[in-house]
Amino acid sequence: MGYFKTIPFELEECALIDGASRWQILIKIVLPLAIPGLISAFIFLLHAVLERVIYALTFRQSPRTRRCRLRSSMSSSTATSIAGVR
Repeated sequence: MGYFKTIPFELEECALIDGASRWQILIKIVLPLAIPGLISAFIFLLHAVLERVIYALTFRQSPRTRRCRLRSSMSSSTATSIAGVR
């Protein structure tokens, strides 16, 4: 919310005086001015996610643990076989 506070409120007031609705103000005035902040937040999020993925991949040494299977419903026997416990 801090970045949106830097957008001058006078622009929104002028648009209201000119007859724009709240949605038009958001779409045509606020969002175009907020694009640099949204892009920087996306880059920061992408960096954080990739950092965690790369960190996890550094510990996957053996060929058996290199494959990662995702299943929506796993039974306890499947979970123990994936973990290497038999």
